[in-house]
Amino acid sequence: MLSLSAGHYLIPPPDYFWSWEPGEGVAVLVSGRTLAFGSELLPLLEPLASDLGLPPLGSVLLVLAAARSPDSVEESKEVLDGFARMLGKDGDQMPYTLSRFFGPAMRVLEMVARLPADLRESQSARLRVLNAVFADTFNLLPQDRSREILFEFRQHFPVFGDAETDLTGLTRLLRDLKALESASRLCAEELENRIRTGVVKVSVKDVDVDLEEAMPDGGELWSALEKSQNPELQAVSHVASQMLAVLRLPRPVYRQDDQPTGGVSDIAPRGDPARLLLSELAWDDATFSARLAHGEALYLLRETPPASPCPERIILIDSGLLLWGRPRIYVTAVALALKRQLGEGLMARMRGHLDGIWEDLKLETVPDLRNWWSQLQILPHGGEALESFLGELSHLAPADQPEVVWVTHPEAHEDIAPRLRARSWPLGSRFFTAMVNGEGRFSLLRRTASGDLVLNRIQLDVPAALCPA
Repeated sequence: MLSLSAGHYLIPPPDYFWSWEPGEGVAVLVSGRTLAFGSELLPLLEPLASDLGLPPLGSVLLVLAAARSPDSVEESKEVLDGFARMLGKDGDQMPYTLSRFFGPAMRVLEMVARLPADLRESQSARLRVLNAVFADTFNLLPQDRSREILFEFRQHFPVFGDAETDLTGLTRLLRDLKALESASRLCAEELENRIRTGVVKVSVKDVDVDLEEAMPDGGELWSALEKSQNPELQAVSHVASQMLAVLRLPRPVYRQDDQPTGGVSDIAPRGDPARLLLSELAWDDATFSARLAHGEALYLLRETPPASPCPERIILIDSGLLLWGRPRIYVTAVALALKRQLGEGLMARMRGHLDGIWEDLKLETVPDLRNWWSQLQILPHGGEALESFLGELSHLAPADQPEVVWVTHPEAHEDIAPRLRARSWPLGSRFFTAMVNGEGRFSLLRRTASGDLVLNRIQLDVPAALCPA
């Protein structure tokens, strides 16, 4: 038996415009057309619940039907129109409260139906469609309650049995239509851009600037961004310039060395047994053992010559679901600033999180940047791939350890932090986490032997192009 909250969400009111086929786990319109199969619905709702919270189920079913079968939109529109008119006083006039949201909701379904096939036909594509349509929806269920409902969905599917419903048909339909209304503020091109890149206004058309003129010195991306007339590209340049002014990673004065080549710098009561003072060996065995046990034996401390800065900086740019939308622009800007601030003779290599691994990433031109933004991952973040990548560095000598900066979302770091704390970090490792969220709040952490050390916290000046509509 479903709980009240699960029943209120999963079971439609009596005589609603859709229902579950008894024992089949299929949601159908009253006309008989299939809206969605429960077996395909659950894998889509689970990541949606974790990232946004669950939207009203009726609105989700309508979007999935429009994505899978574009020709179903007209039938859905007729069924909804007929059902809404039945709810009116005379059975012929749609209630005003519904009419306000009916048109905008239908426009959203029509835009979904007109999307290119590659954005509708696969499960991963439909998940991106759902995220884009409901990104600004206000009537989402809290994430913890959403997870509880989906737990019961898994337990009872496909036979939900009888359950109490909390809303009348009018209220339930109003909730379903209002969930779609927020996406109606987008045009078809903006909706497609949001699905492909996570950003509403990023256009894949050529910039209104001659790229050859905008990229002197071998085609430098930074110069192209500064000279671009595109507001989103200007936003990247604006944020990157802010980061360049405040972002500093502390550099070591010297590097630890297992075999230092310098002279003697001091004498201390601790050290390597191979560096005991020769005079300690003059004691008899009992006295020598007692001096060792009580920490009184003296050792030579060898001098380690000053070392040059780290030979390489590896910048890991996350691209999971948490980084869709404005955070994607922020992390890109942070990564560009981290690369640009290195002095002459120092190398920086970028890697992007693609298909569960960190692959070398080329960001040298505006088309490179747009291509990167279009490669969205359905994983929440690159934390799992990060652990594998760090494991590859464990065999390197201390002097060869690169400086690693993971640029990601605060929630991604919160998720993976316990496993990072439990890691055995190799000698000489230098690991930083640069975090930025959709509101422009930035934090820089350094991983130390005693835990995470906060190096910087700032609130970025958000460019107009990135301000919520």
